[in-house]
Amino acid sequence: MIQVAHLSKSFGRTEALVEVSFHLGEGDKVLLLGPNGAGKTTLLRILAGLTASTGGTIHLLASDRAQKREALSRLFGYAAHYTMLYEELTPRENMVFFGRLYGLSGQAAAKRAEVLLEMVEMAEDRAGRVKELSQGQQRRVAIARALVHNPPILLLDEPFAGLDATARSWLTGFLANTADKTVLFATHQPQQDFPQACRALILVAGNLVYDGPFEGGLDWRVLSIGRGGAKP
Repeated sequence: MIQVAHLSKSFGRTEALVEVSFHLGEGDKVLLLGPNGAGKTTLLRILAGLTASTGGTIHLLASDRAQKREALSRLFGYAAHYTMLYEELTPRENMVFFGRLYGLSGQAAAKRAEVLLEMVEMAEDRAGRVKELSQGQQRRVAIARALVHNPPILLLDEPFAGLDATARSWLTGFLANTADKTVLFATHQPQQDFPQACRALILVAGNLVYDGPFEGGLDWRVLSIGRGGAKP
């Protein structure tokens, strides 16, 4: 589906990503692991079209020629570590607003908002302001916002961070029902938060040090020795 080749990003003299290459296939469930500061968020923001890379390319594989007319950014739905929601607006208003940004008509955006808010179990709170919602509820709306344009690839940045047990349980259930999406799930926790993942990418100090099967016990800290990352 997507081929990332030699992707690099520098902030002044700091190299956040160094020649990172990998692919995402249709329906892949992939963990993006690494310590804080490894470059995970930078990578997701580049994929989502929110940050420009310094070098490298992102393109559709040959089998997806029919989709090449679409902007790459429309293929990705990004749920950041922060919600990216307007707190003074309601969940429904946020959804309609972002739907219009992605080219949906007002009617289509409103209909999509209703469907997604129902899906993330926020339909009853659609009319309250976002700032009045709990962190877990805001995370649900943020995920719905990321799906408003029905992207085939979902990018999740530390989605479990700060969630209580109820919100974590909901998110675990949601992730178990993403068979129709390619999911790239970024976390600095080495434990398995995403049981559906069958593959892992490990970033350490901007370098991709592992791209292979995800197995219980796989720990980025073991691979970070000598790469400038934290030691176990």
